[in-house]
Amino acid sequence: MNKSPMRRAREKAGLTLAAVSAGTGIPFSTVQAFEQGLGAGFSVERKAKLAAFLGEPFFSLWPEEKQKARSYAAIDAKRTGKAKENK
Repeated sequence: MNKSPMRRAREKAGLTLAAVSAGTGIPFSTVQAFEQGLGAGFSVERKAKLAAFLGEPFFSLWPEEKQKARSYAAIDAKRTGKAKENK
């Protein structure tokens, strides 16, 4: 079984699921779900909190969010008639 990016980051940091839960204030079962790849419906805020606690870039743990962010930016640009430059 392949390890999720979050599990690899947690193990690299030498942390248990319980330690991540305690350090972030995110329930153990939710942290475990993220690690098992079941966190697709969870908030970006929780994902950001986990990435920061683990000392990892957000998109390295949840690369699928990068495509969502691009899609949202494109939708917003169409809605407002303004294209935003990527810097």
